[in-house]
Amino acid sequence: MSSGKKRILKKIYIGLFVAMISLPWIVWGGVRIFAPDYFAEQSDLSKEKRNKNEFKLSDLIDSGEGLSSYIDDRVPFRGGFISIYQTYDGKTEKVYQDVMRSVISFFSGKGPERKEVGKLDSMFGGDSSGDGSSDNEPTQEITEGKNHEHSLYVAEIEKPECEKSGYILYKCRECEYMQKDITPPKGHDLMLIKESEVSYDSYGYKAYICKECGKFEVKDLVSKYVDTTYMAPQIVGGTLLGRDNWMYYADNNAMDYYTGINVLTEEQMKSYADKVNRLQELCNARGMSLVIMFMPNKEQVYPEYMPTMEVYNQYKRVQQLTDYLNANTYTSCLYPLEALKTAEIFWPVYYKYDSHWNHMGAFVGLQEMYKVLGIETTNPMLLGAPVCPTDRNDLLLLGGLSPDNYNNDSEFVPNYKSDIYVNGLDVHADICHTYSSSPNACKLVMLADSFREMMTPYITKDFSECVIAHRNVTDSVAEDIKNCNILVLAAVEREDASLFNCIDKVIDILEQQ
Repeated sequence: MSSGKKRILKKIYIGLFVAMISLPWIVWGGVRIFAPDYFAEQSDLSKEKRNKNEFKLSDLIDSGEGLSSYIDDRVPFRGGFISIYQTYDGKTEKVYQDVMRSVISFFSGKGPERKEVGKLDSMFGGDSSGDGSSDNEPTQEITEGKNHEHSLYVAEIEKPECEKSGYILYKCRECEYMQKDITPPKGHDLMLIKESEVSYDSYGYKAYICKECGKFEVKDLVSKYVDTTYMAPQIVGGTLLGRDNWMYYADNNAMDYYTGINVLTEEQMKSYADKVNRLQELCNARGMSLVIMFMPNKEQVYPEYMPTMEVYNQYKRVQQLTDYLNANTYTSCLYPLEALKTAEIFWPVYYKYDSHWNHMGAFVGLQEMYKVLGIETTNPMLLGAPVCPTDRNDLLLLGGLSPDNYNNDSEFVPNYKSDIYVNGLDVHADICHTYSSSPNACKLVMLADSFREMMTPYITKDFSECVIAHRNVTDSVAEDIKNCNILVLAAVEREDASLFNCIDKVIDILEQQ
């Protein structure tokens, strides 16, 4: 080939290279001018939960990384490429997991196992497999009187109830003779209200309620199947991918709480107990009730969908801490893990693609809090709770996964006290200050994290005034803390240390004159 042709080819290659580099930017500039809305949509980084990187001259002098990040965030059609990647990466990952699980299951020869059933008495006050009736015939109780033919009259009648005996009391008109004919309990008149067949997603059971006394009973309870084939842990962003497309939060050492390797020392727990005792003293001086609550991490309630991970300690950090505080302080401390495990027999209590508990989970946790406060509780099985689709998916956003591939989650939303009106309700506000028509004149203040949001629609109906705030803004509700009747400090399990930092702030507030 002649040197002239080589020069021409070299110019062509250079021209193509320059065109490949510059043409996308030229087209992108045209989009910005002629289609500004589309340009803004493609440039939006809100789904990645961050702002665009900005460029400073000092960054260029130091390493040039600042300029590189600045350009990366402004690459033409960046949003479209990421969306395509998320869509097909998610679909490919799902197919891969399904195929690999089937292959591993086939070669392992393992069939489905069953999940341990929660304790029904942790939420419903016990499980009765009978109908409350007795096989005994009516009996008599006799108080002897004079030896003569007695002239009897009916002195008292007590009708039998479902689980309580009745009687007819006869007395003699002429002496002390009494005869009590005892009638056995009549048993429950049960009505089937909910039924489920066993599967990998649900327990098998039949739920009944007595038409007479309202008692709730569960019969034929069978634990759901559990897939125990090997599944390697895979973390995308801060999201741990689980079985059946379940997802878990994996940042900030959250998995240490699951494996049980981060238990506290006796000295650490004593330090926390000392803080709680000091706060309790200050609350007592003001006539305030104090409750401390730890909301379980999702994986503690739903371990069956976790990938294969060794659990080193079944008696884990927050359970140990809660037991220690209850034994060494005068404060009511709760960790409603057992109640949530029971509730998940009947409803989902955490979101599938989100790290938080859902409406039903929050409602169950709230009832556990009411128990320690001595407030009347409500059995969620007796409420109307329609199933509703949900788009809660913070774990998808955290992992950069497309919501289009994960859209089959739903939840049950309790229909609670619809006759109570609430003013000022804003569950997402850092400070939600409400007034309601509740006959309970107490003022409640709750300092918590994002888990408070699902509790707020229900707790605000049970107190005439509520202040529900994120613990990061504790100082902003100082006057409300000083003047409340009930103070609740709460944190999700993985943020337990943050709760005690909040306690320090509240102690400082209450020590102020």
